[in-house]
Amino acid sequence: MNHSRSMPHTLDDRLAVIAACSTMGATAASEPVEPLGPEGWSRVAVWLASNDLTPAHLLEKQTDLSTLDATLAARLRSIPERAPAVNAELDAFRKRGFWSLVRFDDAYPERWRVRLRRLAPPVMFGAGPLGFLRHTPSLAIVGSRDIGGELADVAMTIGETAGHAGYVVVSGGARGSDRWGMFGALQANRPSVGILHGDLVRDAGKGDTRRYIDDELLTLTTHVHPNAGFVTGNAMARNVYIHALVDATVVIATTAGSGGTWQGSQANLKNGWSPLLVWMGNHAPAGNQALVDAGGFPFSAIPRDAAELGALIESAMENHAQRSPTIPPSVQAKLPL
Repeated sequence: MNHSRSMPHTLDDRLAVIAACSTMGATAASEPVEPLGPEGWSRVAVWLASNDLTPAHLLEKQTDLSTLDATLAARLRSIPERAPAVNAELDAFRKRGFWSLVRFDDAYPERWRVRLRRLAPPVMFGAGPLGFLRHTPSLAIVGSRDIGGELADVAMTIGETAGHAGYVVVSGGARGSDRWGMFGALQANRPSVGILHGDLVRDAGKGDTRRYIDDELLTLTTHVHPNAGFVTGNAMARNVYIHALVDATVVIATTAGSGGTWQGSQANLKNGWSPLLVWMGNHAPAGNQALVDAGGFPFSAIPRDAAELGALIESAMENHAQRSPTIPPSVQAKLPL
């Protein structure tokens, strides 16, 4: 009988997942660490379950990895030696107010488990209230970095309205559309979540940002090492996590055919994670029309109160329900880890 699916997970299980799926514990003098991404860890999770093993077994040198894919096995062999350094670094970050989250933790967003399945991030690091990641309702506000003051006002007003309506505002935390949307909610003393591409420690330490975190209004999180800098692939991955976390997504501005906003929105339209609302009012760029043509739901009046926002999202959800693929129950089932 396979017990690995039903046994409670231990701290060693968490440590092993973090060691496998992050660069924690690596130093300049150590061998380069190539962490497993979501798909790689999902394959390892299935292998562990089929062999009646838990992640903690990866901490043991004697664990036989010969039946695992050779590439994956090679990337796991350094875990026993690296584990003490990983644990020490995690402890140091914890003392500075940062947390870690793995896929089997109770606080992990259920929407990622169900919507992303094997592509759900295996490890997240963050600061601020964990509960915001599972809060419903939630609304993402995303868009281009380079926007004028008129579009900044659109993003900020929608963020403020969403906050007052009881939504947690989610964005990528980037300059421009994302940050203005978050700012609207925070200025109204309403909660917000930033899903970052990296630079968690740097961004969480900034003056106003630190204050919002300390006041339990802001959560920042990332799927890479808390000190990792910008990498294009990481930024693209986090766009997927934004769309898959929320009840609905608002696009303030996009460039047709390129950029993180466009690619994240296309992935959302393809997979049907959340209704996609696209600003088509004053100063909307040409890329927004292209996104509507691809299946986004257009709107041109800024919702000014909870009733108007609710009606807008309800209309988008009706449109979304007609377009979205039906996910079979077998696919909705949780991964073992």
